[in-house]
Amino acid sequence: MAIKKLADEFNAEHPILLYTDLHGHSRTRQAFMYGNNYPKNPESTRLYPYILSKIERDMISFSKCRFKVEKYKDGTSRVQLWKSLKVPAIYTLEVSLCGGSLKSSKLHYNSTHLMSLGTKLCLALVVYGNVHKHVIKASPESEEFFQSSAVKDLKTETILK
Repeated sequence: MAIKKLADEFNAEHPILLYTDLHGHSRTRQAFMYGNNYPKNPESTRLYPYILSKIERDMISFSKCRFKVEKYKDGTSRVQLWKSLKVPAIYTLEVSLCGGSLKSSKLHYNSTHLMSLGTKLCLALVVYGNVHKHVIKASPESEEFFQSSAVKDLKTETILK
C-alpha cells in the first residue's frame, strides 16, 4: 500500500498526529467519520470528530460516527495506518453525495458547502492540536495516557456514545 509506505517514512521523521481520508458517501445523508477504537481509552479516538461536529454543526453528525474495526475493513488505509502508526486519530470522513438532513432534508451540498467543511476541518485540527499539547504524549493504550487530567476532563457521556 503506497499510502502506508509514505506515512511510515514521513512518521519516522515527523510524528503524525492525525490522518483523515476523504470519501463521498451514497447511502447515508450528512457527513460523518469512521474511526478506530482503543477499548481502554475510547475517547482518544473520538475527540477529533467530536470537536469537528461542534465546529461544523450543519454538516457533521457525531451520532452517525462509528468507531470500530470490522474484519472486512482491514484493508482500508484507516485500519492499516492505525495498526502501523499506533495513532488514535486516524479517520475516514464520509460526506453524503445526497446532501444533509440537519436543517433541511432537501439540502444538497455544493462546492461552497464542501469548501466550508474543508475550512472547518482545519479549524478543528487547530483545536485538536491545542488539546493534544496538554495531554501526556504517551501511547493511547498506556495507563499514563488515560490517567492524565486533560483526558479525564474529556471523558463525558457525549464523547463516549
